[in-house]
Amino acid sequence: MIILAEAEPTKKEVELEQIIIRSYPKAIILLPTGVLAILFGIIEAIFGESNWLGLFFLAVFLFNIFILSFEFSEAKTFGFFAIIVILILLYILAGQMGWISSGSFLGFIGALDTRLSEDAFFAMGIGILFVVFLIWLSRRWDYWIIEPNQITHKKGIFGGMDRYPTAGLKYSIDISDVFEHLLFKSGKLTIYFPQEKLMIPLTLVPNIKKVEHQIRQLLGIVEIEVEE
Repeated sequence: MIILAEAEPTKKEVELEQIIIRSYPKAIILLPTGVLAILFGIIEAIFGESNWLGLFFLAVFLFNIFILSFEFSEAKTFGFFAIIVILILLYILAGQMGWISSGSFLGFIGALDTRLSEDAFFAMGIGILFVVFLIWLSRRWDYWIIEPNQITHKKGIFGGMDRYPTAGLKYSIDISDVFEHLLFKSGKLTIYFPQEKLMIPLTLVPNIKKVEHQIRQLLGIVEIEVEE
C-alpha cells in the first residue's frame, strides 16, 4: 500500500521554486521525418539520386503518419510488431512451400520507382521543420507554471493568465503511447482542481517522469510503502 505524506524539505527542494510545463500537439511526432528528409537531401546532393533512399523515406513517412493517427499502448505496440513478424514468417513459409516466388515481394518493391530529388527531400524537410518550429514558438506563449501555492496558465502574446490554488490539488500521469514516450520521454499530465471542479489534461508533456518528480518535490509529497 502507498501513502502520500508531507516530505521534509531538503536543500535541493528549497531551491526549486517553480516548474514550467508545456504541452504539445501530436503533430510534433513528425520531427524525425523532417530531420531524415534533410539528411537524405544532403546524401543525394553528394552521391546522386537513389531509389532505395526514396523507398526507405516513404516507409518511414508512412509509419510516422500511422503512429500519428493512432495511440499505441504497450499491448497495441506488441500486437503490431507481432503481426509484422507473423506476416514475414508466413511469407517465408509460402516461399519455401513454393506457393509464391521467394523473391516476388522484394522484386515488386525493388521495381517501384520511389526516387525523390534532393530538392524534394529538402522541400519536405524544411516544410516539416517549419511547422514544428511554429508549434514550438506557440508554446512560448502558452504554458503552465506550478508553484507551491498556485498554478498559473500563461496564454497569449499579451500575457493573459489564469490562476488556480494548489490546495487540494490532484494530478495523475499517463504514459499511454509508447512511441511518444520513446521519442520525447513524454506522457499525459492531468491536473484536477477540486475547488473549481475543473480537470485539465495536458497531452504530450516532454520528460513526463522528471516533471512528475519535480511536482512531488515542489509540493512536498513523498510515497511511503507500508507492508501489510
